[in-house]
Amino acid sequence: MAASERQARAEFADEGARWVEKLADQLFLRATFAYGGELRLHFGKAVPYENERMTGRTRGEWVLSLRATPWVLAADGALLSRSLDEQQHALRHFEELEGKRLNATRLRRSDVAVTLRFEGDAWFMALTEPRQNKRKLELWEVLTPSGLFVVAWPNQAVTIETPEVRGQAAGPKTDGQA
Repeated sequence: MAASERQARAEFADEGARWVEKLADQLFLRATFAYGGELRLHFGKAVPYENERMTGRTRGEWVLSLRATPWVLAADGALLSRSLDEQQHALRHFEELEGKRLNATRLRRSDVAVTLRFEGDAWFMALTEPRQNKRKLELWEVLTPSGLFVVAWPNQAVTIETPEVRGQAAGPKTDGQA
């Protein structure tokens, strides 16, 4: 990897970490599961979806979406739920956290794992791991209130993407382009 590419990746990782850290102090609204069982965590204020088909429904101004990425939810030293559990089981545990504030958030740069600490000693972690398959599927993304996406890739790269780029993205950009 060229020095300029390493520098660009480091800058994106730094910016991604700053965005993830901005999740701290946000209220947890709810957890949902999307197509394919992908977990989505909604934070901040409820905002209406822009899609016509979603009229009358809301999402969080911040949304963390996992893409076939293992995760765990724990509290008081006990495992509450994990990605292998039934969705309804997981949702019951996430419901207990609704309205609670995030005390701390962290993006671990070594493997782009995300950790969220809720008030009351509960925590969530996206357990990232390198993917062996050839697909260029991202590990997770955070939709920010400004509409930008912070995206983590299996090669530990982090990109910051606009909605326009996000709609066209075919895989990770490691050349410093966002």
